[in-house]
Amino acid sequence: MANNIYDYGMNWLFKVEIGDIKMSFSKVSGLDIELEFEPYNEGGVNDYVLEFPKNKKSGHLVLERGTGEVTKLIKWFQDIQIGKFVRKNGTIELWNETGETIRTWQIENALPVKWSGPSLDAVGKEIAVEKIELKHQGLKEK
Repeated sequence: MANNIYDYGMNWLFKVEIGDIKMSFSKVSGLDIELEFEPYNEGGVNDYVLEFPKNKKSGHLVLERGTGEVTKLIKWFQDIQIGKFVRKNGTIELWNETGETIRTWQIENALPVKWSGPSLDAVGKEIAVEKIELKHQGLKEK
């Protein structure tokens, strides 16, 4: 049972590592898993339909960061485009305010599938942000 603020992870305190890639990100999204169910009509039961778990479906992990020099992450994506398919495992750690790890998600067999460059605006004064999306074969609590 959580008693104080140190028992909770803070959404701004996290670390991402994918293979040999250790970078800072301003935002991570796509930490979701959905179960698909198969309906089963049981003979003689007309009040409801039984449902059994069938498949697990995961969304893409989306990593966002300020645009800077070409990094190992971008290089990995460029290698995929020329046929060098290398899947990587990784972790995302969520920390509390004292820096303790509260939760860890393990990413299995990730592969970059989309890169989005920054939106450029001569009037704006925000940091240029790029996104990379990773397809993976599993997201588990560690």
